[in-house]
Amino acid sequence: MGRQVLSTWNQIAPRAYQRQWFCFPHKQDGNLELLTDHLRRALDRLVTYFPHLSEKISLLSNPPGYLCIDSGDDPKIPLKLYDERYSYPWTYAQLKAQGFPARAFVDKSFDLPYQLGNGDGIPVFEVHVRLIEGGLLLCIYCHHSVSDGTSVNNIVNSFAQLTRDPEQALEVKRGDINVDIPDNVCSEADQTSFDKLLSQCPEYHLLSSPTGPTQFRMPSTGTQWQDINKTGRIFVIGARQIKQLQQSLAAQNNRVPSTFTCLAALTWAYATKARLNSTKNPLSSSPDEKIAVPKDVRLMISIDWRKRAFADIMGSTAGNAVALPKTALDTNIILDACSTDEDTSCSALVEITRAIDTMVGDVDDNFVALRTTLFRKAPDPRFIGVDADPRGPREFYFNTWRHFGGDTRWKIPGTVEDDGGAAPDAIRRAQGDWNMGAGLILPARRGCSGFEVMVTLDVDAMKVLCEDAGWNRWVDEVLE
Repeated sequence: MGRQVLSTWNQIAPRAYQRQWFCFPHKQDGNLELLTDHLRRALDRLVTYFPHLSEKISLLSNPPGYLCIDSGDDPKIPLKLYDERYSYPWTYAQLKAQGFPARAFVDKSFDLPYQLGNGDGIPVFEVHVRLIEGGLLLCIYCHHSVSDGTSVNNIVNSFAQLTRDPEQALEVKRGDINVDIPDNVCSEADQTSFDKLLSQCPEYHLLSSPTGPTQFRMPSTGTQWQDINKTGRIFVIGARQIKQLQQSLAAQNNRVPSTFTCLAALTWAYATKARLNSTKNPLSSSPDEKIAVPKDVRLMISIDWRKRAFADIMGSTAGNAVALPKTALDTNIILDACSTDEDTSCSALVEITRAIDTMVGDVDDNFVALRTTLFRKAPDPRFIGVDADPRGPREFYFNTWRHFGGDTRWKIPGTVEDDGGAAPDAIRRAQGDWNMGAGLILPARRGCSGFEVMVTLDVDAMKVLCEDAGWNRWVDEVLE
């Protein structure tokens, strides 16, 4: 394929690996060569459908900060197998008994050792297998600058199918990651300066150094990120409670809010309340200083816009098409949503869900065109950051992986198969460290009828959230 400079929305995506861990029980007979050969065969076939997966990403010096992909010397997806049956800190039985808790997937060992530079490049895609006592953990690493969550899900589904039959012909089109919006999409914005464009895109912020793109701003005041004690929990929110909430809100609003909207509204409200009532103040260099209640609070979400804007051009892209719209509401409305008075709570949740739906609906051709022009006028995409400080209660970020990979069926030597293949017991997000101020809907575990939402906060705010009786009315189970 040769060298290709990545397209506009790929350049602005986070420069980190997306990581999905698929958890399977495994009957281990010691034949690791059979396991490796089987996965290698499937991956080699996967590359015929997604050629970019075997390539490498490099940083260019001109244009400054831009990325390109190159064909490597070995056109294969890296596959690494680790036999940790006697060294991994968890057995599979322990993971399963505790619901595959979030903390089991936070460790520096989940990071890859690569750094983006202008040298040999780093892999676009890599697969790791960890054999642990009684189980197999399959990890998919895909660099975000090449594919967003929707695209990765398509790749994962294809990989799973090929493990069942590497010779089958998949009904997928070759993924083109470099589909781009034409230069003339926003003629008015083309005449506008970069600074003015930035002021019209409230979710973005000019960083003081090239640490982006799409990284949160981190002021030097207050407790620094690395010094904050952070943690996470997976809250299983009951499907019955969400259905009742949808019915209650529909009665007042004449429309049924989506499951995503309801989960985002509840999580945002109760997490904000917990942070405002925490005994620690991460925004202050004196952590015991009382937290100031902001006039308003803001929610940012990730939206796949490939079918909302320029669908005739971008509808089939295998690259990035994720916008980060945000909305702001009076803090009192957010706190009212947590009220023990049902009428007060319901009225507030109507306003919150309406604001979220409006935010989603605003992502259209004009929204995307304006931001496309902004990105193209940036002197270096690494200076474009996200206008949010996740340390404080004013900001919250919410995303969903709910439909990613949960329905896959695999054929992996040693796994237990039923209904056409082996289904993972759980899918988890792995990370080297905790983040905070965020919520993520995960694909639910097998047999779980609720919605698994991973929430990350500072330790003190998490304690407040876990002890909140109002929040616990919605929660069926907590996975630590």
